[in-house]
Amino acid sequence: MVSKVEVDYKFPAKYGDIINISARVDYIKRSSLSFYQEIKRDENLLIRANTLWVCVDSSFKPRVIPDYIRSLFSD
Repeated sequence: MVSKVEVDYKFPAKYGDIINISARVDYIKRSSLSFYQEIKRDENLLIRANTLWVCVDSSFKPRVIPDYIRSLFSD
């Protein structure tokens, strides 16, 4: 579940622009992980964002990220 989003809009993209979208895991904690994303046109940064995702159970209470999911984000 996404619990926090921070977006820094630098410049707009225009129709027809070719953009590059990148994302990486910034950090992983016991029940949450943070993603860092960038959107660029050529070398120009258009948008920078951070999102915090929390692993929850069916009652929306935080739970430990399962090992099989955590392993998908490890080197």
